[in-house]
Amino acid sequence: MSSTTTRTHRTARSSNWRVNSSSLKAVEGAYILRSLRKVAGAVGLPAGYKVKFLTNGSSSSFDGDTEVVQIAAGDLFKKAPIPPENLDVLVGRTLHEVAHHTINTAGVWASCLHKVPMAERPLFKTFVSIGEDIVIDQKLTSNENLRDYYESAMEIALVNRRPPQMNSLLELWVEYALIKNTEIMMEIPYELVETMQESLQELVELTEKLRVPMDRFSGTRIRSELYLSSWSVVRELVMHPPELPGMAAGGLGTPESEEGEPENIEGPTQKGPNDQKKDELSTPMDSNSAPIDQRLADDIEEAMVADTEDITQDIYKQFENAGFKTTSRGFLITRKKEMRTIQIKPDAELCRRLERIINIRKRLQSRVMRGENYGKLDMAKLHRSQTDQRMFKLKYRFPEGFPESAILVDMSGSMSGDEAEEVIVAAASLANVVKCQIWSYAQCSSEIAITRLNDGVVTHGCRPEGNTPSGVALVAVAETLKKGGLIIHLTDGEHNVEFGPADATHILKKKGINAVHLLWGEHMEAYAGLNYKILSGGLGDFPDALYRMLIEQLKLDGLGKK
Repeated sequence: MSSTTTRTHRTARSSNWRVNSSSLKAVEGAYILRSLRKVAGAVGLPAGYKVKFLTNGSSSSFDGDTEVVQIAAGDLFKKAPIPPENLDVLVGRTLHEVAHHTINTAGVWASCLHKVPMAERPLFKTFVSIGEDIVIDQKLTSNENLRDYYESAMEIALVNRRPPQMNSLLELWVEYALIKNTEIMMEIPYELVETMQESLQELVELTEKLRVPMDRFSGTRIRSELYLSSWSVVRELVMHPPELPGMAAGGLGTPESEEGEPENIEGPTQKGPNDQKKDELSTPMDSNSAPIDQRLADDIEEAMVADTEDITQDIYKQFENAGFKTTSRGFLITRKKEMRTIQIKPDAELCRRLERIINIRKRLQSRVMRGENYGKLDMAKLHRSQTDQRMFKLKYRFPEGFPESAILVDMSGSMSGDEAEEVIVAAASLANVVKCQIWSYAQCSSEIAITRLNDGVVTHGCRPEGNTPSGVALVAVAETLKKGGLIIHLTDGEHNVEFGPADATHILKKKGINAVHLLWGEHMEAYAGLNYKILSGGLGDFPDALYRMLIEQLKLDGLGKK
């Protein structure tokens, strides 16, 4: 009999529904984990349960006490993005572990536990685990929507699996019922056939009974009774296997095995050497699987909490569609929430000034503004035609509220310590009086990080560092706004990575997003022709700049003229 199992060539089903992927391993791991959680929920895992990657053992597990499903992925998740056929295997492992909950394996074991002598419990537990795996095997293979995932996982589990020992009832049962090798019974040495015949027949009959569909509640009782009944027939041979012809038996229950310890069964129910809990149920999935690295697991968890997205392909594609060349695509672009922050409180006086300005709109719902530089001629202002050309008048009808907004903060290394603190205080103060998103950006190493500052509550503790990818940041934030939204960009005006703010403006206009750029510095070259204003007085000029935004609201004309 062959000691290896060849994987069947099949089309990976996960490639049909998977949307997001990333070349960054932590982000890819977060995408995978989110997918597995959706799968688990769809097949019956309660909402309060968690799905995590296994980090301290070699077998996937379901723990009803802690409400955690752990999936071994170290043997499959070795590169990012993960191949779709490997994701299929992880889905199959997840389906198997969740099935332990839906068929109530823990309840079955609890019903049997106290009816078996202590010395027999380790092997009886293995016996019950194999039986429960048969129930799950039938449940999943009979569902055409789930079968391919489960079979993919089984194929991985059986690669390089050794043949069963012919004097071990439990190994023969695994081979017959789970590996579906019905010919194994014909390979038993004739010297053992008479001794093992009754027990083997009992296991064959038990297998057929376990394959009959059962509901969760009555099935718990029925299977408990079946296991106890069959155990009374097979226990002697399981506990004391007959010797193989011509040699001492090396299988389960040999004199060399320690009394009371679970015996080692290679194959789909094998538990790894690093398992912590002696009472964890074995599974058929992980004889060759492995945990993932703890550091990677921590990075994945952080990416999950921070809702990290890999938006590289989307951003570059938008610039390509706008007619810009993206030959290298040299940067990874991420969008996430800042979680490790210290609070910088808004400036109280600045908040009061901003509130007064915002309240102006309540009194200016309809007003004629005189002394403008375009519009209808104002006869009373014709004398200004030779000076500043402010000889027009405009009738304004103000919107009912401040537009949906996002504040974008430059946190690149060119921002001096004072400038960085001032733009954060400005953002914090405006966020205190206007509902808006707050984002920061910088490029370090190969990553352009677009970071949402603690879900809109500005608390920021990082130091300015890296380069300035202003155009990429503007497009990335514009995607979070609806048409008619406004980006308030706070920067020193420098730009040195990928597309500039002028390039980004073409894309923003197509999206119907406006942007105003408030410059803490004299670097205005990248913003020529755009809606910008230099705040020569720094933070003190910020309320006046906001006033100009309210006057021009969505048109924002004139901010670039001094």
